[in-house]
Amino acid sequence: MLSITLLTESTFENFFKFGHYGYVSNEIYKVKKFSDRESISFNFKSEKTDVPYVKTWKLTDENINHFRKIIAEGFSFGAYDDNELAGFILCEERKWNNTLYIENLIVSESHRRKGTGKLLIKKVIEISRQKNFRHIELETQNTNVPAIEFYKKQGFEITGMNMTLYDPLENKDEVALFMVYDLIQKHS
Repeated sequence: MLSITLLTESTFENFFKFGHYGYVSNEIYKVKKFSDRESISFNFKSEKTDVPYVKTWKLTDENINHFRKIIAEGFSFGAYDDNELAGFILCEERKWNNTLYIENLIVSESHRRKGTGKLLIKKVIEISRQKNFRHIELETQNTNVPAIEFYKKQGFEITGMNMTLYDPLENKDEVALFMVYDLIQKHS
């Protein structure tokens, strides 16, 4: 049985045994911009890919140090299966707009599609309500359809995007999508 507890720096070290650090998607949301003198609009259309879109993130010392700072804030949680780290969610408080930002949610390959991510999100929602945050926010990519669909099932909505956040020389098809779980609206 999984248990969700506060993540500490020492338990975070087990992350390196999780397997593939990235995602695979068989579809992407193509984003198109339309504009004329009176309006600007964007269209998101899901399209199947000929070959799976595989993304592997690079884990640098800078990333690890950043993750450790976030863990020290006390809003990050680990999912444990018999004292083994099965997944974690890294969250940081953003005081300037009273939100909790999900920096990263990772589940080990052996625990995916078993409810681990859902339990981590549930814990973050619970803590966010206790701390009276306005909403929970995250950023993902239009190419990560499995993540988009997962977050939508948890009650998140797409609230914005940035078509130029990623370097097109490294990530030519990627558009940043911002998603929010609105604690005020869902609390009323």
